[in-house]
Amino acid sequence: GKNSGLFYPFLELIKARKPKILLLENVVGLLSSHNGQDFRIILEELTALGYAVAWRIMNSRYYGAPQSRPRVFICASLGDPELPLRALYEEQAGAKPASRRAGFLEEDSCEFSGAMVPRVAYCLAATSGRHTGTDWSRTYISYTSAVRRLTPSECEGLQGFPKDWTNIPLLKGRNTADCDSPRYHALGNAVAVPVIEWIAKNIGRARGKKSRLFNGFSVSDATKPYQDFSDRSARIMNLAELHYSTQPNGHSLRWQTGGYVRKNVCMDIRAPEAPHNIIEVPLLEVIDKHKPAPHYYLSPNAAEGILRRVDSQNRTLFGPMDSALRRMVKNEKRSASRRENSQAHNLA
Repeated sequence: GKNSGLFYPFLELIKARKPKILLLENVVGLLSSHNGQDFRIILEELTALGYAVAWRIMNSRYYGAPQSRPRVFICASLGDPELPLRALYEEQAGAKPASRRAGFLEEDSCEFSGAMVPRVAYCLAATSGRHTGTDWSRTYISYTSAVRRLTPSECEGLQGFPKDWTNIPLLKGRNTADCDSPRYHALGNAVAVPVIEWIAKNIGRARGKKSRLFNGFSVSDATKPYQDFSDRSARIMNLAELHYSTQPNGHSLRWQTGGYVRKNVCMDIRAPEAPHNIIEVPLLEVIDKHKPAPHYYLSPNAAEGILRRVDSQNRTLFGPMDSALRRMVKNEKRSASRRENSQAHNLA
């Protein structure tokens, strides 16, 4: 499949260098791609090289980044079969937040600039930053009668990078808007820093510990200390028995959101997206305190287009954004009417 095909160049590098620890990240669709066969291939290839492997979907919003960004992280280890578990899991169970959607609707406002934003941002995409046909699942900054896109520096904050981390010098003949696009693309393709820091600290601590596992241990032995693996959804499977068709009407293998595999035996579970202690950073914390350049603001025509798409598909926007867009369109129509009346008066 496409995803497993992209993995093969990395696999050749892994075979050549045999690193003791691997850390991979991908979109959550990897777990279901081609009826789950892409992910099964990755697990089989790594375990055939002697790696013990753990995976888990982790959402950056619970690790200190103010955006909802679920991604599957895969950790593999040679020599220490428990390290992947220690890297991605805690012995205490991960937290299970009550409402995912609430953060997209809760309002925070900046007294200094008048900006109104939701508590958490939608997942940052690798785009130019301009409005699209899915504006209801993208984050904008709203004011009483104006709406704008996120600036590159605000996107850096969403990913946990320092301000201006991706800033590039203006080249002759190019303006700020020209330089913004590669920054938006780079940040949309980046990995959320707080999640990587959390994992890296776990790996650092794990490397200083002696493995408690003995020769011939089972996956149940390995996962026993980690409460997330006591979930009722836990199932033990043999990789060799999971070779199914990749055709849409074939048997579908649905990998769960976390798991552990050694040799040809794996256990997968419904792993929580959050750590035991959630780290929350509000979106408002990374929003620029000063209003940015005019080219970041949406035009009345763009506002009308967004509302047309939202209304036709019965979608819901963040409340202050919806109000601001409708006010922009209303004000523009009033202005257009006044201009027409003024022109008619002058002709008369």
